[in-house]
Amino acid sequence: IDKVCRIMILPVLKAIESFIIVKP
Repeated sequence: IDKVCRIMILPVLKAIESFIIVKP
């Protein structure tokens, strides 16, 4: 379950990070 969670969360975190960087 941990590995699946990481695989699913990693892209989300990357998208959020890029969104935060692009927003300001």
